[in-house]
Amino acid sequence: MRTARLAALVFVAWSSVESPASGQEAQSSGNRPDAAHWIAAEATAGVATPLGYIGASAVLRPIRWVALHAGVGIGAVGVQWEAGIRGSLPLPARLRMPVQYLDVGASWSTGPYYWQNIASQAWQGDFGQPSPPQARYWQQANWLNITLSIERTLGSIASIRPFVGVGFILDGVDGIPMDATTRQSCGRCGEWTPYVGVAMAFGP
Repeated sequence: MRTARLAALVFVAWSSVESPASGQEAQSSGNRPDAAHWIAAEATAGVATPLGYIGASAVLRPIRWVALHAGVGIGAVGVQWEAGIRGSLPLPARLRMPVQYLDVGASWSTGPYYWQNIASQAWQGDFGQPSPPQARYWQQANWLNITLSIERTLGSIASIRPFVGVGFILDGVDGIPMDATTRQSCGRCGEWTPYVGVAMAFGP
């Protein structure tokens, strides 16, 4: 439900913003409108993202269509760190309303992680007491994240980038089962997770 609400809010914000003037796009001669943003600050919010619920990153563009990024955020059980690379593919002019760029990225992130399967709870006993859900805990999980995003510039100083992705834990064996049921029947559970979010970047 939270994911659906976030997606709806992003769509409304996306649709309400005017697209850059065609004259500006023509003047760029195929260059990215924000090509001058060699460095930018990016704010992120989402559900289960590599930076948790909210985060902030520094973005550096060594070349026009490649962005390097590193940041820190707050997740459900602690501080999350991320560093990665993202490539941008400009879309043909006929497809640029409202999307201008398709971004594909890969990153490494790390931080504490707690996984539980609420659906595994079972009601037991005469008073209907629920059994503990399957759960695992990583003191410091390391993730490989694959992200797909669409991007749109907002004038000359900002851009918005909704994204989806999936993260895979690289050190799955370090996950500690929190109960006997998890240890016996779900030894490798929780080692990947999908995520969704939106990022806004601001540059000079």
